[in-house]
Amino acid sequence: MSYIDYLDAKANSYFINNSSTQLNFIKAVLKHYYGEATYYDIIEDLWNQNISNDEKGRAYLSLFDNLPIIKDIDTIINHFSEVHTLTDVINMAYDIEHQKIKLTLVCANFENEVNTLTVILTEVLLKDKYYSIEHVDEELEKAVADKKMFTLKQVREELGFKRYETFQPWLKCYFGDTYLNSNRNNGYINLYEYQEIMEAFFLSFNETEFDLASNIEVYKERLDHLLVHSKHLKDMVGRPNNFTEDVQMVSDNNNLKTPKGARLFPFNRASLIKAELPKLYENLD
Repeated sequence: MSYIDYLDAKANSYFINNSSTQLNFIKAVLKHYYGEATYYDIIEDLWNQNISNDEKGRAYLSLFDNLPIIKDIDTIINHFSEVHTLTDVINMAYDIEHQKIKLTLVCANFENEVNTLTVILTEVLLKDKYYSIEHVDEELEKAVADKKMFTLKQVREELGFKRYETFQPWLKCYFGDTYLNSNRNNGYINLYEYQEIMEAFFLSFNETEFDLASNIEVYKERLDHLLVHSKHLKDMVGRPNNFTEDVQMVSDNNNLKTPKGARLFPFNRASLIKAELPKLYENLD
């Protein structure tokens, strides 16, 4: 083993409780920002200092923590530490956009720096334990899928449904029996499942995915109208007669299911009814 290899190994040993991938990522990032020659000079300097190995380890890690991009990421994480739901994200993004919350970042181009870190992380993952970028993506997706972060009760309440008996028929209309087994993971769902339900109920009928960058104002206003009562929907479309039958016709025309006798409509379905129902009467006016 060369002297440089020995120093490198000692640097890793300071973080014995961390994974080798994490250590290799830190090392790769430091080499990128300091340059490889300077990086090893720093390791040698730390090795020669008359301090304990734990102190050397903390000093080594502080080099990483004090990089401008890492400081910026920490700042954002701290601001978003209480953000857990889509509603939280929308409110936080809205407050940032309207300068109710001010993020002071060090990096001149945060997005570019994050992209650089992403490239470095991908290279480390590929080198350390994976064979292809597809395998990396699969592992990351599996990690997210295995983590049950939400409950159906939380999702129901976020969407404005006070009672499960009102929420359940709509859940069945959108997803069949997928989410109806009360014993399924004790009601817990992962991030992908949470996103699937939120997209189905929250988005307008002509929206296919969330676009926070472009629609934050629209989403913020929508938070107050996630559920529309049938009597208000009647007023919106101006066709109070035969409303139930008309709603069923709109559903059939779009190959959709609607709970029988529904009085509360999620925003997604309300937006479709509001747009489509008047068309049924175009030739009668």
